[in-house]
Amino acid sequence: DQLGLARVVQFLVNLLEMQGRFDEALAEVESALKMVAADGDATAALLALKAAVLVARGHVSAAVELADKASELAASGVDVASRARTRVSA
Repeated sequence: DQLGLARVVQFLVNLLEMQGRFDEALAEVESALKMVAADGDATAALLALKAAVLVARGHVSAAVELADKASELAASGVDVASRARTRVSA
């Protein structure tokens, strides 16, 4: 379950952030994003998580961009894999 993976990564990232290990936290999010690329909900959750880490690092403008992408993806309600299947069958 890819959304479940996103939740586990969120827990791990929170622990890393509390230890000041921001680079490792970002690396974990990036790795997870590759694994859940076909799941729109999980991708949106991880993009929002990455935005939160970027805010903690002081990269507010980059965080806002990611938060906007996460919001758009979540609001679309269309799974990324569904869109890909539609493009292939067209």
